[in-house]
Amino acid sequence: MCETGDMQDLRSCVADDGAEIAYAVSGEGPPLVLPAWWVSDLKKDWQDPSWRQLLDQLGANHTVIRYDRPGMGQSGGPRSSFTQEDEVRYLTTLVDEIDLGPVAMLAMSCGGPPAISFAARYPDRVSKLVFFGSYADGGDIAPADSQAAIVALVRSTWGSVGSRTLADIFMPAADRSEVAEYARYQRAVSTPDLAADLLQMTFDMDARAEAPLVRCPVLVLHRKGDRAVHPRCGRALAALIPAADIVELDGSGHSMNEGDSTALVREVEQFLLGYSSVEYVSRRLATILFTDIVGSTKMATELGDGAWRTRLDEHDRTTRAAVEHHAGRVVKTTGDGVLAVFDLPTQALGCAKTLHRDLRPQGIEVTAGIHVGEIEARGDDIAGIAVNVAARVQSTAVSGTTRTTAMVRDLSAGSGYHFAEVTTTELKGIDGTWTLYEAS
Repeated sequence: MCETGDMQDLRSCVADDGAEIAYAVSGEGPPLVLPAWWVSDLKKDWQDPSWRQLLDQLGANHTVIRYDRPGMGQSGGPRSSFTQEDEVRYLTTLVDEIDLGPVAMLAMSCGGPPAISFAARYPDRVSKLVFFGSYADGGDIAPADSQAAIVALVRSTWGSVGSRTLADIFMPAADRSEVAEYARYQRAVSTPDLAADLLQMTFDMDARAEAPLVRCPVLVLHRKGDRAVHPRCGRALAALIPAADIVELDGSGHSMNEGDSTALVREVEQFLLGYSSVEYVSRRLATILFTDIVGSTKMATELGDGAWRTRLDEHDRTTRAAVEHHAGRVVKTTGDGVLAVFDLPTQALGCAKTLHRDLRPQGIEVTAGIHVGEIEARGDDIAGIAVNVAARVQSTAVSGTTRTTAMVRDLSAGSGYHFAEVTTTELKGIDGTWTLYEAS
């Protein structure tokens, strides 16, 4: 199989046990292999905006190779054996197939133990090794009774009511529409039994004996709020490997594409290349949220400097908590408001709703403006016309409301949010006329 389209080359190879392994090649540069994780689909992940952003960033300086496990996604099936040795065999088959010399690896979650075994057994075939949200011993992830319960939940409710529980573990900031999409993804990429058997294998894998044999440079990355694989597992992994470095990142998403993937890629590039380019060339589609405190000047005058500063500090804490809860990132405060970015418009809408609710008891009303467009990352800041549009949209909002562009309305169809057209107007410094909506 070989399918080229939209800059992703889909191919396949066959392991010595007859299992078909579909793999994808994208980007340009030295090879970077991503060992397979729990459930995946090469085509669907490529089409997902958050995965696509991550893969494009990694592919700016590397040839990225990733694959679906046998029986999963684009790979053939069925599969009857579920052991760590199977996973090492499939990883070895892939590296043999691409035949690009020593490769760097970026091992997420349960891709970690097979990567450890491969690097320990074939030290001349791995140049550098990065782990993300990973572990050496699956038994450390959760107590045995909790492991059994979650495997049973997957087997009995995969792609249905159990998705909320799984989302709380793997993507705790997800809103209702994201949980529904997560359920659809589950049904599309795997059967319940396959997902359950692979999850049990995740808990069963143990590479502690081989971890001290890894001799290549190693970086362990872990998000501080990871609920699926606690950061203590990352620390234990780093302690087992000679001279491994560890960096704990902000955020709670277990998957690499959740939350601030740019910060992750920056760490990966710095380790693999000695520099990071994402600060200068990263462009992506994002949802931009601007907020502003209504009547801030009058409030500051009435309260006085000290009380106003206290009120602002409380506003900032509440705002940051709301943005992080909805899987966004605060880019910067604007004195009496905030600029934040999200992967999805429903996340920004949920954040705005939370802010209206949580700030009102503090005596603060805000206006909010949301737009979807392409942004350019400049260090931790962002720029681009889309940012200017979001700011102009916010400036038209009235106290206690959220205004959006038509793009936000269209991309949020079916999410439960309602949009009432309020005006068609020109936005200062932006070409054309814009139809704006009030979201509720």
